[in-house]
Amino acid sequence: MIQASVSAFNSQNWDALSGLYCAAKQAGFSVGQMQESYNESAPIRIAVKAVTIANDQAFVPIVLTDRNGAASMVWNMVRENGWKICGGG
Repeated sequence: MIQASVSAFNSQNWDALSGLYCAAKQAGFSVGQMQESYNESAPIRIAVKAVTIANDQAFVPIVLTDRNGAASMVWNMVRENGWKICGGG
């Protein structure tokens, strides 16, 4: 699922990317913001460091590498009709 989000972002498939987001994140989804982020950083790569699951939430520490360098962050995911990205950074 995380690799699917990378593929969707790198190919500018905003519909596919939005479908990987939880309902709350979809509500704030903006194609314009995604396009701006793409223009500033693509292509991206993500390395997953671990996954911690607690009931219907997961915490995924990652290293995101883009043309500007690498950054460590934690993505928050929720189980909503499958696992969805819901925040982090």
